[in-house]
Formats: sequence, structure tokens, C-alpha cells
Amino acid sequence: MNSFSTARRILSFPEYPFAKIMKMKREIEREKRKPVLDLTIGTPTFPPSKEYVKKLNEYFLMDDAHLYPGFGAIPELEHALITWYGKRFAVTLEKEEIYPLLGGKDGIAHIPLAILDEGDELLVPNPGYPGFIGSTLMIGAIPVDYSVIGLTSSIISSIKKKTTAKTKAIWINSPGNPTGLTFSDDELKKLVDFALLRNIILLYDNAYSEITFDNYIAPSILKFAGAKDIAIEIGSLSKTASFAGFRIGWIVGNKKVISAVAKVKSQMDSGLTLPFQKLAAHTLNNFNDTWYKDMLIHYQNNRDILARAFTSLGLDVVKPKGALYLWIRIPDSYKDANEYVTYLLQTYHVLVTPGTAFGAEGERYIRVSISSDISKIKLYFKNI
Repeated sequence: MNSFSTARRILSFPEYPFAKIMKMKREIEREKRKPVLDLTIGTPTFPPSKEYVKKLNEYFLMDDAHLYPGFGAIPELEHALITWYGKRFAVTLEKEEIYPLLGGKDGIAHIPLAILDEGDELLVPNPGYPGFIGSTLMIGAIPVDYSVIGLTSSIISSIKKKTTAKTKAIWINSPGNPTGLTFSDDELKKLVDFALLRNIILLYDNAYSEITFDNYIAPSILKFAGAKDIAIEIGSLSKTASFAGFRIGWIVGNKKVISAVAKVKSQMDSGLTLPFQKLAAHTLNNFNDTWYKDMLIHYQNNRDILARAFTSLGLDVVKPKGALYLWIRIPDSYKDANEYVTYLLQTYHVLVTPGTAFGAEGERYIRVSISSDISKIKLYFKNI
């Protein structure tokens, strides 16, 4: 038997929550011999525009498609992002304020490596996306929770209370995963002003900026005065264009942080594949509004149908203005979210994510993905 050990820091990593959930699903399907309605993962089920896919095929046939792409964005993508941010967000960008990513999660993993030292504190939302914590632990920095249960004004208060002399940065996610949390312009401006006052870096995950409902328009944090002095924003085409498997994203904002992330990534990978950079530039420059509106209608219909389905079970469902999830409080009669998830799976063959997958604050909640395939939902919920 081998006597070596793996890195001690791995012991501090929590188990990725969806591995356990998928195991439960397989066991129920074997036992009951009936497919489970999987409402866990936020993978876009609405297919990308055929025109985009056709362009990608063309780009893969280019003579240089197989070559290393080099570091940074190609000129076409730089220009496309500068134009997109100007038109969509009223934000002026320079080339030095842009860096391409292998999807948004790539930025979540590498930004902490570029800005944090051992012992630094990074504020993370609870409940929040589990990926915010991993690379922070890896370098010996300290993730500190702030609660995102409640009104956004109370969240700002929570951030201020958790800030210490060791706080180096704060993760913000709006529209948020898992809660659907959205910030107003006024609330984001207050966060920018606070970060400027305390010299703290704001890390703004805006991956769901184009998945919004009920007339909510997600802003860029970079639109506020002084934001570029302290803020970095993550963008992605995973949800915006249903390109989740293509892994196309970017960071924009503070030049010093951009430069540091570029240095980290130069040691980790060889850049975003050239055909995908070409596709990103084409998509941003030729955004298919008809396809996009159809996608939003699809997800809003899913949201409303699933809200009715879970309301029929006696749950109080609040429809989110953004992102791809319902965040639902469980009945008081259940011990915790895990027990209620098990009940739904065994009784209705419906699988949802326990709120504890996103932090201790989610103990009384479940997350339901509205991007799932619900074409057969009436086989599972009879009263909708």
C-alpha cells in the first residue's frame, strides 16, 4: 500500500454537494424503477441559437483553430466586450480592463489566488455559490460568511458588521445563486462607496445579468463612480447564450487585479480556445434578440409552472426577478432541508437541492432549478 498522503488543505474542503445528490437519485431510480424529475442543476436546457452553432463550426474549420490561442483576448473579442459594455451597461472599458476566462467559474477559482494572502479574510454570501470558498481555503485565506437571507438593506448591514481590518475582498452575486437575490442601483452604489472607504476589493459575479424577469434590468457594478478603483466583475455566455459547455467568460474592471489574474492564469492554462473567442465576439456583436426573448419566455414559464407546483404542496413560493432558481422555505414540521429533500424524492420522485449545499443559512430552504426539463412535470405534480 502507498504510504504517501495528499495535501492537508484538501481535508478542509467540503464535499461537493451535488455528488451526494446524484447518488440519491440513482438509488431511487433503481429501487422504484421510475425516472426522477431532476430539478437540481442550473444547466441551460434552452438550446443555443442555431446561427451561433453554425458560426462555431466555421471557426473550428479555420486554419489556425488548432493552435494555442495565446494569453488575453484577441482584438475582436476586446472590441466586442468594449462595445457590449458600452451599449448594455453604459460602462466604458479599456483593453487593459478585460481578460477572457474559461467560463465564470474560472474567475471564481483564480481571482482569490491573485489577490489574497494567507490569513486574509474574504467575505462570502451565505447561502451562496459553493465555489466562492474553495480557492480561498486552498491558499490559507479565511472565508467569512455574511447572511443573504432577508432584505438587501439588511445584507449590506451584514457585510459591514462582518468587515474587519483583515477583510481584503467581498464576493457579491446578483442576480444570485441560489436565492435569486437582486440588488438595486442604490444598494450597489452604497456597497461601492463602502468598499472605497475601507479599501476593499469588490468581486461581483454578474453571470446571470441577462436572465432576469418582471422588468428587472441587472446593472454592472462598474457603472458607479469609483468602482473601477476597487471592483472586478465576472461575465459569462454560459447562461446569456446557453453556451454552458463551451466555457466562455471574462473579467472586467480594475487593471491591477486584471494584471494579477493574467499572471496567475499564465501558469495554469493556455488561454481561451480561439474558435470560442471568435464565437464570443460574434455573439456579442450580433446578439440574437428574437432567440433571447424566446429563452426568457421559456425560463419565465418554467419559473411560473414550478412555483405553482410547489405551492400545491403547501409551500410559500416567492418568484425571483433573476437567475435560474426558486429558493423555497420548507415546512416547520421537517427537521431540516435534507429530510424534506428525501421526502420529495421518495414521495414524488422529484429531486431538489437542500439549501445546506450553499451554507448553514440554507438549513430551512430548498433550491429548485427552473432551467430543468419540466416537459413531463404533470406526471409528478397532479394539482397544477
